Amino acid sequence: VVEKPKIDFLLSSFYLREDRTFPTYDDYYSKAGESLYVSNANTYGFPSFAVAYPFKRLTFALGSSPVIDYSYKYLEIVRDTSYVKKNENIIERKGCISAISLGFAYRLSEKIRLGAAFNSNSGNYNDKVSSVPFPSGGATGTPYIYSQETINGLSGTNVTAGLSYYVRNRINISFNY
Repeated sequence: VVEKPKIDFLLSSFYLREDRTFPTYDDYYSKAGESLYVSNANTYGFPSFAVAYPFKRLTFALGSSPVIDYSYKYLEIVRDTSYVKKNENIIERKGCISAISLGFAYRLSEKIRLGAAFNSNSGNYNDKVSSVPFPSGGATGTPYIYSQETINGLSGTNVTAGLSYYVRNRINISFNY
């Protein structure tokens, strides 16, 4: 519930990095170091906006935001028993599902608010699984695409509802479904 018309714009992002290694040993069974076999680095960005307009004890809002970002790249390096690179397996996924929401909030009392939103979700994603062989001698082989799938028109609707109780300034307890 807002007291005057309001426009919000939010841009959030995060960076995810994952490296998996296993120990490598020399001919005398002494640890020689770590061998990288999986490396992932992904950056996600989420732009969102909302417009809210109050009318007495009721506030109407319209907004848009991403729900799920499918963007992901996974690289796995396959080595033989001598730790020579034999293959790279790659999974690449791109796409996003976004929601346009129409919501309202009603102030039951100074401490209790009740709200609901009707969400229309839509988007698509592309999934590609490929492998790059490394024949003996270290030369790069021809990439082989195992599968590639594009799904367009992912859509659906849902309703969310919530209840907030304001304990005191800047502290509230909220439930939503």
